[in-house]
Amino acid sequence: MATIVELSGGGSADMTIVQPKQGPQRLDKNEAGGHAAGKSKPYDPRGRRRPSMGHAQRSCGSCAACCGGWLHLVVGELIVDGAPCPHSTGHACGIYDRRPTTCRDFACAWLKPESPLPGGFRPDKVGVIVLDHRLTWRDLPVDVLVVAGTPSENFISWYKKYALKGQRLFLLQQNGLCSTFGPVEFLAEISARLERGERLY
Repeated sequence: MATIVELSGGGSADMTIVQPKQGPQRLDKNEAGGHAAGKSKPYDPRGRRRPSMGHAQRSCGSCAACCGGWLHLVVGELIVDGAPCPHSTGHACGIYDRRPTTCRDFACAWLKPESPLPGGFRPDKVGVIVLDHRLTWRDLPVDVLVVAGTPSENFISWYKKYALKGQRLFLLQQNGLCSTFGPVEFLAEISARLERGERLY
């Protein structure tokens, strides 16, 4: 059974923790915005450059948060789902030129040219990987925030304000727990889906 703990309230938006009964949810490519039929291929920030829409072109630099095992992605046959990539040096990819398609296609929300996230909010600096618009709820976009280390309180506070201003909802995944940010009806639906063992994103 899921355990729900209210962290804070504030009008129509509550932050809660929901304990899934079957552990962390795997990120499914088709449900999570991978390039499925009818969708454009995700932007590869390390490949061909394209114009930025809101800021100077960003690059991963020394950030390798997505390689640290925080994301539940199946990447090739040698990499265990949810475990640190054995090819990561901690700040780069050791097989970058031969990296799997999953890695080539992936771009966190901070890295995208149209990203609303400030430059200082790179995943390795704030301890959170943002996967934007991974699903919708009642026509509202839902983002997924995956904690990668120690999350910055400043970043979480900023993201709550950003979500409220833009009428966005989000899930915060940390240590097998899933927190929700949104109205109580959103919490209820997420809780019910977890109870049924469904994937959230």
